[in-house]
Amino acid sequence: PNNASIGTAAINNRPLRDRRGCELFPDRIDFGILKEGVTYGAEIEVKNVGIDACRFRIRQPP
Repeated sequence: PNNASIGTAAINNRPLRDRRGCELFPDRIDFGILKEGVTYGAEIEVKNVGIDACRFRIRQPP
């Protein structure tokens, strides 16, 4: 019998057991001072890094 631990491999210096959910690139967006009536936008990448389906929601900050 082999007593080796399962899930000890790493991707991007993170153990496989820690790679769950979604990652956002870039992880932070700073629009600076916003003006009323102007539309702002940014391009982001959402990547599912886990083995399960992942959901996400984009919400306006409080």
